[in-house]
Order: sequence, then structure tokens, then C-alpha cells
Amino acid sequence: MDVEKEMIIILTSDRGLAGGLNVNLFREILRMEGKKSIYVAIGKKATNFVSKTGGELVASFASEEKSPLELARTLRKIAIDSFLERQVSKVKIIYPHFESTMKQVPRWVNLLPIELETIDTNQIPDTSYQLQNLLFEPNVDGILEDILPHHILTEIYQTILEAKASEHSARMIAMKNATDAAGDLIDDLTLAYNQARQEAITKELLDITTAQKAFE
Repeated sequence: MDVEKEMIIILTSDRGLAGGLNVNLFREILRMEGKKSIYVAIGKKATNFVSKTGGELVASFASEEKSPLELARTLRKIAIDSFLERQVSKVKIIYPHFESTMKQVPRWVNLLPIELETIDTNQIPDTSYQLQNLLFEPNVDGILEDILPHHILTEIYQTILEAKASEHSARMIAMKNATDAAGDLIDDLTLAYNQARQEAITKELLDITTAQKAFE
């Protein structure tokens, strides 16, 4: 296994007009870049970014090409296959995390290998006294083998939904800002037009007055 190689799945939009949503994501990738990486690009913006920066692109999809769940299943297969075949030592996702309507920030999620440190044990009730009497069928390994793919699917699906929410919010704010800016521009142009019109009327009145005095 090339321990230095990792897979980075990038979630972006297909189109612009979303403020700094995609740009902030790309800055974070460039800031964290150090290890040898291969990329899976979701969204035309991500595909263009990898192409322009000379990265190794192994797969790309338009963000609207598949439903969120179908896309999550596809990404799960790519991630698990690449990891189990020892093509990469780590699989990560970067996406625009939805914090609020006004704020979306780049966030990394480590998919593989699964790190137990990321699990909040404070949310898990203490049932250790019960485990000694539990039987796992067929066995613990078999259960984990079935559960872990579902866990990975859930993680990916969650990031896709958050990326969608972030995109819609960022685009809504960008359009509002553009509308407000257009309104301010119209107000400025209207004021300039009225001033020019007033100056023209004043000049005409002066010309008429001057001409009238010339005939007196």
C-alpha cells in the first residue's frame, strides 16, 4: 500500500452564482494539500478545479447526475473498493458544511479507515455489565461487516445533503446580494438622471431668459 496516497472526494456545485462556496472549498484543499492524492469530483466546479491544478482524477459526476442516495451508494463503492484493494490508505470527503443560512464552511470527514476517536462515547449509555450475557450471531465480525458499509453510506449521504443545503443557501444569499446591488445601482442611476435632467431644464430656462433679454 502507498501509505502516502489518499483519496479525496470533493463535493461542489455544477454552476457558479453561489458566492464563495466553491472557492472557499478549493482554498481549504490547497491549504491542506501535502500528501499524494487522487480525487473523485462531484460537480463540474470540482472537476474543473482538479483539472486546472493537475490532480489525478479517478472519477467525476455532475452533482445533478444522480439522486443523492444513488450518488452516495456509488461513492461508497468507489471508496471501499479503493481502500480494500490497497490503492489508497485513506479516504476523505470535503464538502461545504451547512452551519446556517448565512454561513457555510468547508469541512473534512474521514471515511476510511474508521477512527473510533470520532465516535462520541459520551452519547453511548454504559451497558458493559450486560455484554457478558450477549450472544452475537453469526459473530461480531460478521455483524460489523454488514453494519460498517451502512455507516459509511450514512456518512456520505449526510455530506451530500448538507452540500445541497449549503449550495441553495449560498445561491439564495448571492442572488439577494445581487438584487440589492442592482437596486442600489438603479437608485444611483435614477438620481444621476434626475440631476442631469434638472441641469438640462435649468440650462434651457437660462437660454430662454438670455434670449428674451437680448430682444428687449
